[in-house]
Amino acid sequence: MKKLLRLSTILSAFLFLAVNICAAGPILIGGTDELSSWYGMGHPENKDNTLANINLLIAGYNLHEKASLPLVDLLLGKWEDGSGWENNVDPGFSGDFAGLSGTVSAPNGWTSPFYYSVKSATKIDLWYSNDSLQGDWITPSTGNALSNIAFWRAPETSEIPEPATFALLGIGLIGIAGIGRRKTK
Repeated sequence: MKKLLRLSTILSAFLFLAVNICAAGPILIGGTDELSSWYGMGHPENKDNTLANINLLIAGYNLHEKASLPLVDLLLGKWEDGSGWENNVDPGFSGDFAGLSGTVSAPNGWTSPFYYSVKSATKIDLWYSNDSLQGDWITPSTGNALSNIAFWRAPETSEIPEPATFALLGIGLIGIAGIGRRKTK
């Protein structure tokens, strides 16, 4: 019985650690379909990369997923396919911003989470960086290339733990299981 308890404790700690480290990458918050189903916004022109729409998606995600992601407070910059940074405002984000999919990287020295919205034709998808300084994107419309990608500032929050926090917790649980095993011998 004690062996089974120790084995289940170690397995639980390992699974907790593995799941939370894997979940450290960007999170798809939602997009055009969610604006339609959550808020009844049926017209494509209402589904653009605007501060109001981005915050509606975040609020809807928080409600449906029982999360507490921060709302955005500032558009950092928008890359328009074929014409570069809108109004020549380059926020320092880099990546592959063409075609059907690509990558995103935060500027050197960037430390806080951010959002990026990807628009293709009349559809958008919003991603939350989840403390990851790089990620991937894919256009929300099958067969339509990227129209633009916008970067949004999220105020810093301590409500979403870093992957290192989960790693330390998992290692601690494994250590406790090991100490318990030694004491029973």
